[in-house]
Amino acid sequence: MSFNQDLIEIIQSCNDLESKLNLSEFFGGINGACDMGLFEAADLERSLVDDFMVGLPAWRSVQESDKKKKSLHMISTPYLTGGHTRLCERLASMEVVKPDVLITRASQANVDAIDRLQAYFEHSYSIETKVMLERIKQYIEIFKYYKNIVLHIHQNDICIVIAIGVLRKLANIRVLFVNHADHCFSFGDSVIDVKLQISARGYLVDEERKNKKYVNSFIGIPVDIKVEKLAFNEFPVNFVMAGAAWKMKPNKFGSAPAIVEHILASNEQLQFVVIGPRLLSDFWWWKVYLKFGKRLKIYKVLPYQQYSDVVKEADACVDTSPVIGGTAFVEMCLQGLKPFGVDSCLGGYTPLDLVKSQYVDGILKQNIPDNILELIVSVHGFENVKQRYLDVYSGCYHDIPKVLLENNNDIMFFRRRQKINYSLSLLELLTLLKGNVRTRLLIFSLKNFSFISLVKLPILVFFKKFKI
Repeated sequence: MSFNQDLIEIIQSCNDLESKLNLSEFFGGINGACDMGLFEAADLERSLVDDFMVGLPAWRSVQESDKKKKSLHMISTPYLTGGHTRLCERLASMEVVKPDVLITRASQANVDAIDRLQAYFEHSYSIETKVMLERIKQYIEIFKYYKNIVLHIHQNDICIVIAIGVLRKLANIRVLFVNHADHCFSFGDSVIDVKLQISARGYLVDEERKNKKYVNSFIGIPVDIKVEKLAFNEFPVNFVMAGAAWKMKPNKFGSAPAIVEHILASNEQLQFVVIGPRLLSDFWWWKVYLKFGKRLKIYKVLPYQQYSDVVKEADACVDTSPVIGGTAFVEMCLQGLKPFGVDSCLGGYTPLDLVKSQYVDGILKQNIPDNILELIVSVHGFENVKQRYLDVYSGCYHDIPKVLLENNNDIMFFRRRQKINYSLSLLELLTLLKGNVRTRLLIFSLKNFSFISLVKLPILVFFKKFKI
């Protein structure tokens, strides 16, 4: 049997629903973090919904309440950085009636991130209990007052999915799913009506999903566009690359250090700033840093104002590789930085992919299409995204723009072939489970997880604790 089949069998062998839910959350987390070829678990979701209703018969009598006209958005954990929370905020601002929001894991979030998020909503809810069954009950009590629910949840947020699955059997609701995790597994397929896609990658992965009963509709990622014309320095000198450290770790599809090295080696007058890597632990940056230390600056993180100053001083931006950097690349381009990049078989999020070269040695030779701003506006313009988003509420769905299909996406990009690393979540789960189920999961982990990663785990905890 496969990794996932074995784990699902352990889940189904549990006698109590609380353990099933804890194991299912772990299952979703593992598949969300490690691509093993599984992108949905609709059958497991339906089974858990049935278990909940059988185990708690009182929920069969829940009555539909008077529905509010506004929507309820649900987000697992809001962040100050990255595009996940920002997209949730932007979509909320597009609603005709100011919506409400439910934060499912508020205790794990930065207080400032919660405060910023709440400004976009009329009312916010949060659930504090860690008992899974109790969480589901409280979710249902909230959900039943809304006709439209918009999901921005993490891939493993199984309690939300079960609560919606139960309510769907008792009331008439419409569920939209914003496909933030468009490249990997996520719970939710069994309970949604419309999947809001943001990339060609999302459509490619969607073709691998076998149990879908929802429709797809493209919305895109909104970006502030305040220019009517793009003008770039023909011969840029100051380059910048910004993104999460993991997006720049080299693999067979691409290498950020190799791109930086090629650009700096092409002209001794060029300067480069890279924002994101952890120089102490990300050893793949050591070679290029030692070679070009005087012309290369690497920052783990920068305060917003300092980040803005770096961008203002730059006249060229380079997309991260092998994993692309999201909207940061587009936003820097719209500020007048000449865009560069290398195709890494992952894309279809923005028309700016058109400027990318196939190989590293061609990165400085690519031409920028004359109509690139027009294409960017068509995909990322606020009003265009807003129209596509609001159309969904009227039953009008949009196909993906053809310009996003020109990128060469490889479905195997994130596919994992080595054993899974041990994590704190696995160790915590083992302490929650009891008896035969815990024994089976322990044996399963010894069989399928990397022993070396278990040895490294205390070191990773140290790095995380001291934010190295």
